Amino acid sequence: MTPASIALVVIVRNEADRIVSFIDNHAALVDEIIILDTGSSDDTISLASATGATVHQYVWDDDFSAARNAALNFAKSNYALCIDADERIADSDFSRLREAASRPGQCYVMPQRNYYNDPRHPEWQPLKGEYPKEETGQSGFFEARNTKFFDLSCGLQFEERVHESVIESANRNYIPIVWLDVPIHHYGYVISEQHNLARHTRYLSLLERKYRENPDDIKTTEEYATQLIQMGNANLAIPLLTRLDAVLGANSHVARGRLLLAQLKKAQGKAAEAEALFLRAVKNAPDYLYAHVQLLRHLADEKKFVLMAPWLDDALARFGEDAQLLQVQSRYLIETRQIHDAARVTRKVAMLYPSLPEYAQLATRCEALSRKIREMESTGQGAGEPPG
Repeated sequence: MTPASIALVVIVRNEADRIVSFIDNHAALVDEIIILDTGSSDDTISLASATGATVHQYVWDDDFSAARNAALNFAKSNYALCIDADERIADSDFSRLREAASRPGQCYVMPQRNYYNDPRHPEWQPLKGEYPKEETGQSGFFEARNTKFFDLSCGLQFEERVHESVIESANRNYIPIVWLDVPIHHYGYVISEQHNLARHTRYLSLLERKYRENPDDIKTTEEYATQLIQMGNANLAIPLLTRLDAVLGANSHVARGRLLLAQLKKAQGKAAEAEALFLRAVKNAPDYLYAHVQLLRHLADEKKFVLMAPWLDDALARFGEDAQLLQVQSRYLIETRQIHDAARVTRKVAMLYPSLPEYAQLATRCEALSRKIREMESTGQGAGEPPG
């Protein structure tokens, strides 16, 4: 393997609050830094220039792919790392990224941790404490997978106006798409409410245009419906999600669409319709973890524990000790008064996921109750049932 150079290739607009720390964070990783400004009205350009980064200006044309591809044209290195100013690579992972860049001709898929502190997100998961510095102040995240690190000699181009990717370009050119387990830490959802509103408003406009250009595309339909919900327009999203529900086959975007539609139906008090949608999501996409999680949570909410039991066993067999499945299992065991097992599982959640301190407290209560039950059983009292 030969040493390779890496270019940090970034498109920005009004990132004065974070551009210097972003550049400083990655200076030891990369060999050149390309900043393409798409119309900042703050000090982003002057601040970035003062760090020694190469700064270019670009007339924004409502197309993230066009801007990213324009920025790639300025890079002279072997590999491009195309992350945003609200994203980070942990310095503890720099050597792994360097090693990956020593392999020519690759397009890497990397996990993106979208930090998000509302556990109601259907794909939210708690933190394990793997990245103490990057996780500071956060409680959890939902994961995406992105192709933001690739060999420039492959000639890859970003495609799609928003939620852009080089995957289609790589597939057409027979470029290997390789998994690289180095997370991109994304903080865009936790900066501020104002930042989120501006982000969602901008994305909604682009996704509406993208949907008009290709209304039959499954991925675009799910993205547009999701953005409508985030902007408080669930009534406009329901017809789109209903169309997705009619699509046959195992498709992750269809499965996500079904979960969104099920959640909306549940919020409307239509529990039976929601349950049917959750079941279809699991049956049509059995390897999609979060379909199982949402179905199990719904069944627990409806107190359907007899129906819940086999689905829970199946999910645990498929996915193992996932945080959300263990949380659901803990609830099931408590609700069905299996306190000894509940104490064990709840303590496991607390140990695996220190970002969930409430489970440490719950485990302590379950363990105390379990001891009391065993004491009662040893004296012939209670017949193994917890005290009322």
